[in-house]
Amino acid sequence: MIFDQFRSFKTIKLRLVMSVLLGLILSGCAERIQEREGKALHLVPLTYSLSLSAHKNGASTAKQEIEVFVTQNFDVIEAKGMLAEWHNLQGKQLSNYARTFAKSLGIDANRISIQRFEVREGEPVTEFDLRLTFTDYQVITNLCEYPEVGKFGFYESNCYTDNARWQSMVNPENMLPKASNIQ
Repeated sequence: MIFDQFRSFKTIKLRLVMSVLLGLILSGCAERIQEREGKALHLVPLTYSLSLSAHKNGASTAKQEIEVFVTQNFDVIEAKGMLAEWHNLQGKQLSNYARTFAKSLGIDANRISIQRFEVREGEPVTEFDLRLTFTDYQVITNLCEYPEVGKFGFYESNCYTDNARWQSMVNPENMLPKASNIQ
């Protein structure tokens, strides 16, 4: 009876040693995989602006410039919106024209913000009646390193696909936390 207990203890001990040894052998052969890190990129705001003076060039010329500006930047204005700041009565009329023209192209009228331009203390007096501005964001990503034979897992994986994903986003600023948008 004591001999049977010793034999079962010896068998359990041998199985435990074999299991640990097999586990060490299998884990020693595993490929080294680098932990995935977040993408390092730069989000650069690009602000486009058009300042018009109706009293210098005439209202019809100013309206033509508004039409060209809105038509050329249709995609961005439709996605991001536009701010129309007016300085005087002529500017207010031109800002309303800009909104109706954008609406005629199919842009939602709520995407065009109209507000009075207020001169702040220390700023020069404006020489324009209307200023149209919008901000677009461009993503600048890091260059990807070429993979080498025998170096699997040492370089960042999916670099090309992550870069393409960030470059193709319409609103990349919405993917970042709100605290990092303010700088």
